[in-house]
Amino acid sequence: MKPRPIISLLLCLTMAFFLGSCGKKGPPFVPKKRPIALELKDITVSWVQDGVRFEGKVRGPGADKLRRPHGLKIMIEHAWYGPGQAPCKSCPIVFTNKEVVSGTLDKGRSFSCSLPLTKRRGVHFFQIRVVGDNGVLGPVSERLQLVVTD
Repeated sequence: MKPRPIISLLLCLTMAFFLGSCGKKGPPFVPKKRPIALELKDITVSWVQDGVRFEGKVRGPGADKLRRPHGLKIMIEHAWYGPGQAPCKSCPIVFTNKEVVSGTLDKGRSFSCSLPLTKRRGVHFFQIRVVGDNGVLGPVSERLQLVVTD
């Protein structure tokens, strides 16, 4: 068999494959997640016996419809820097630890939650956000800082 017809056949098949595979495909079958607009504001951070406690206000559309027995899911991002190793105020921080905890709702859109954490000397940075249905994340809070000296 001559190599020329085989090469031509392979070239035609390759072109047909690539031409048939280009173009717009159908929409993805995974439904888009709607962003959650609930924000956590006016947050205070304090040490408790076995970890860190967060308290603040829930703001945004739908905050009035939240039910107290239902509670909130809150994602807490945490970074720790040892004594003398804290980054500057405008430096980026890599939040390496992430955990979702259950929060409680009080009267007047107030929330509270706790993160079990070992108390270590240095600077602890946190960012928290509401986790909605299907894992949708709300906007991130401001950067929270907690300094431990003893």
